[in-house]
Amino acid sequence: MSTLLRLATAGSVDDGKSTLVGRLLFDSKSVLADQFDSIERVSRDRGLATADLALLTDGLRSEREQGITIDVAYRYFATANRSFILADCPGHVQYTRNTVTGASTADVVVLLVDVRHGVQEQTRRHLAVASLLRVPHVVVVVNKIDLVDFDGDVYAAVSQQVGQTARGLGLADVTTVPVSALEGDNVVTASERTPWYDGPTLLELLETLSPVGDPDVEPLRFPVQLVIRPQSAADDRFRDYRGYAGQVASGTVRVGDPVTALPSGRTSTVVGIDTADGELTEAFAPQSVTLRLADDIDLARGDLLAGSDDVPVATQDVEGTLAWLSDAPLHPGARVLVKHGTRTVQAIVRTIDGVLDLDAAALVPAATLGLNDIGHVTLRLAQAVPAEQYTRSRSTGAFLVVDPQEGHTLAAGMVGDALLAHAAPVG
Repeated sequence: MSTLLRLATAGSVDDGKSTLVGRLLFDSKSVLADQFDSIERVSRDRGLATADLALLTDGLRSEREQGITIDVAYRYFATANRSFILADCPGHVQYTRNTVTGASTADVVVLLVDVRHGVQEQTRRHLAVASLLRVPHVVVVVNKIDLVDFDGDVYAAVSQQVGQTARGLGLADVTTVPVSALEGDNVVTASERTPWYDGPTLLELLETLSPVGDPDVEPLRFPVQLVIRPQSAADDRFRDYRGYAGQVASGTVRVGDPVTALPSGRTSTVVGIDTADGELTEAFAPQSVTLRLADDIDLARGDLLAGSDDVPVATQDVEGTLAWLSDAPLHPGARVLVKHGTRTVQAIVRTIDGVLDLDAAALVPAATLGLNDIGHVTLRLAQAVPAEQYTRSRSTGAFLVVDPQEGHTLAAGMVGDALLAHAAPVG
């Protein structure tokens, strides 16, 4: 099992995300002494009797002043069993776009729910995002259990509500854990105050979850970022060098493997895998390498190398789910840019087929998509791209919608018709 796990926290406002992350860092001995001294000093200045662990993650001045999380705060920590990359995502609805960013590369989403309030609109929204992004694991932390006197029946009722909501959004495997982030119960150390709970602590659970995908069974997908041809190199060994640099998006590539270039369809064989530290005989996701091929294929940034035994089909017509991240609404007929892998192409929005009603967990008709809406659309691209179903590949099944004038990201997209399964019956 890999020792690295990527996780993202999410939840409604004031559910205690930053406090939970701070507790996780502190109790796992991942906080430096000077960091903690600084947090204690700020906490004392605010008149608090104990250190406010939320300050470990709310790094922006505006966040500390308002007592909220605005930006995605990335933290790195490790235990004896595993290393973690953690993205602490905002809870406010206007920052849902940041949650999509944080969850897009996560192996697990840790979603907080206040035991006193149960499932809220943001809970449903974040569960929907986790479902649509195909995050492999979802852990729901039922927080503030200390505020209901560690009542097991209250926890059970919220856990059941979470399970029903998750199943309605297509999430079959969701684990719940009762915790008190403020006091540390069941975060790193098992609590004696929850005798009715015999499951793992949050950290124990995170140490046992498997990360995304097995490179040995996933198909090779290698988007070309740069063609390297140092023709004027001082060293004669590199005068005829031609390499294709990029990151292995999925799968494994080995010297001797046959590959197919898209969109041209030309085939060749890998004869070398280069890195700054020397040559390799194989590379796997998410390593960044330079591939050398047996043939001089006309490749450029935006092209894709795929294993010849599993070649995706390029298409100009893409349907999929959009998480709309812009203040300006999306209308049918809008002209946008679509960034797929390392290729960016012009596109037009042909239809908006509906928006996800989070209360009913159903797709309902809609003429536009507004900020934080999750909807189903069809796009017509100016050039064909090897877009695969997101349910099959999180790398080649994902794309971004970009404003052609301003250059900022408008939406995160997932290829496929998964959202149509939630379509409300007509009539």
